[in-house]
Amino acid sequence: MEFPKSEVSWEEFLRWLVGRSLSGADPVVSDNHAGLVKAIRSQLPGSSWRLVRHT
Repeated sequence: MEFPKSEVSWEEFLRWLVGRSLSGADPVVSDNHAGLVKAIRSQLPGSSWRLVRHT
């Protein structure tokens, strides 16, 4: 699945995951892409977010 990394596209992707029964994702770990972080907060209410640590 390939899509642009905008907030809107991340929201669509997260809605698709929730529609496929995603639940209990806490914490959500990702990079610090502003659109992704906003989409996580809007589409996965109650989930916390953490920055992934690259080693």
